[in-house]
Parts: sequence; C-alpha cells; structure tokens
Amino acid sequence: MKYHVDLHAIVNGDITVREGHDIAHVLKDTLKSQIPTIENILIHIEPSDSRNQN
Repeated sequence: MKYHVDLHAIVNGDITVREGHDIAHVLKDTLKSQIPTIENILIHIEPSDSRNQN
C-alpha cells in the first residue's frame, strides 16, 4: 500500500522563503526515509500567527 501525505508545517513567520523551502525539503526527506510506503508528500509552509497563541 502506498500513501499520499498532505501536511501543513507552522513556522516562524519571520523566516525567508528560502528557509521555508529548506524546511519543507528536510521534512519530506525525513518522512520518506522513515516511512518508505509514502509515495507523494505535499507540504504547505504556513507562518505562525503569534496573535493567536497563548
């Protein structure tokens, strides 16, 4: 059985686009190495909204 993963990664809103891209690659590579049945991964990088955090 193969899996498709769609996830949202909440990151510091002050990072650069490049840093967000690098984080997404690390997440993807780590997930695929740990769970070989993952066929496709879609990662959405979302800025954290500190106004909504307690």
